[in-house]
Order: sequence, then C-alpha cells, then structure tokens
Amino acid sequence: MTRKLIALFIITAFIFLSGCSLIRNIKGNRKILGPQGKNPSSSDNAKDNNTVPPKQSTNGNNENKIQPKTNGTDPVKKQLDSMTLDEKLGQMVITGIDSYTADGNALKMINSYHVGGFIVLSQNVKNTSQLLGLLNSLKKANSKNKIPLFISVDEEGGRISRMPAEFANFPPNSTIGRANNAAFSYKVGVAIAHKIKSFGFNMDFAPVLDINSNPENPVIG
Repeated sequence: MTRKLIALFIITAFIFLSGCSLIRNIKGNRKILGPQGKNPSSSDNAKDNNTVPPKQSTNGNNENKIQPKTNGTDPVKKQLDSMTLDEKLGQMVITGIDSYTADGNALKMINSYHVGGFIVLSQNVKNTSQLLGLLNSLKKANSKNKIPLFISVDEEGGRISRMPAEFANFPPNSTIGRANNAAFSYKVGVAIAHKIKSFGFNMDFAPVLDINSNPENPVIG
C-alpha cells in the first residue's frame, strides 16, 4: 500500500512539473498567429502599428468660416432680455375686438396686457373709412412700444371675407382648387395679399387647408 502511494505521488509530481515547464515555454516563446495559423510578416506588423493621422486642412480660412459669429450683440436676444415675463406672454396672444373702434378694452389689451396683435372679423368692419380708422387707432395706441402689432384678418375668399363690401370678392378656394392651375392660384393669392396690405394688415389667416371628407357638408370652401 505504501509503495502504491509513493508511486502515485511521484507520477503526480512529474505531471505537475512538466506542466509548469510547458507554461514557461509558452510564455517565453509566445507568437501571434496570422490568418490560417501563420505568423504575420514584419511588414504587416509595421503596417498595423502605423496610425495614419487625420488629414489637416491646407486652408486655414475654412476653419474660420464655420465658426459662429461672436462679435456684436444679437438684437433679438437683447430685446427679449429687456422684456418682463408679462410682456413675453402677451406677445404670444392675438385677440379680438368687440366693436368698430379701438375702445377702452382694446387699449387695455395693448397697454396692460401687451398683446402681440389683433384679429379683425366681420363684426369689426362697417365700411372702408371705418376700417382704416380702426387699424390706424390700434397702431397709434401701440406706437410707444418697440414691437409692432400683428394686425391680422381671416380673408380666405368666397364667403369667408372680412373686407368692406366696396371691395370685389374672390371665388372660394374650392373653385380655385378645381382649376388645378398653380399659376392661377398664385395670382389669386397675390391679389388678396395686395388688397389687405392696402389697409395695413400684416397677417392673413389664409389660405386654409380644408379636407372635404363629407360631400354633404356645405361648410368647406
């Protein structure tokens, strides 16, 4: 029994020592294998180890061209920085008027609430001279403010017209659309723009993209 233990110990020690010798040999002669188990050539190693630097621009002016401008002051930012929170909120609002004139309520909207503009509807239009007087009064009331008012109207053509009766009306957009002529549609738009601009309007809530999904609905167009 003792002899068997001694023999087993000798065999185990031999295997252990042989393994250590093999590991040292591998560590001392380690090589990186290339494709198909072959050693890579020295030229390949040099190629892999040489990092190609990024190409530098030969024209130094190109870098200056893409740099954001830092000189001077942005007038928009300067204007916003000078405004109170109430003024900023007011500029986001376009409100209506309940009468034919710039009454006390309209003046309060300008002076106290700092509204961004007004929309003129049929209830605010009697005739040409009255409409001109209304718009001029609104602009005069806002003359002390640095930001001009949006004086807007919903002039779509057809039965959706807010202009005085003295002005000729344009056909509805459904009629213009059926003509299927881009040049004609453009000319109608230009004519409407000239008409409302002559009064001092600077915004039109038109044209409107309506989806006529129900042929029995006469509202569209």
